[in-house]
Amino acid sequence: MFRTGWSQGAPRAPGTLELADRHFFETLVRIHRAGEGAPHHGEATAPAPHQH
Repeated sequence: MFRTGWSQGAPRAPGTLELADRHFFETLVRIHRAGEGAPHHGEATAPAPHQH
């Protein structure tokens, strides 16, 4: 997504573009969820372990 705007300039650390994309999409989801009146607590990567 940001590759066009970042195609020129100083060299970047590996993973910088992926991090920028991830931050952009997380922000987009937060705005969308806020519009629905629902909370957003970050990306769910795996179910939480069951605690007794």
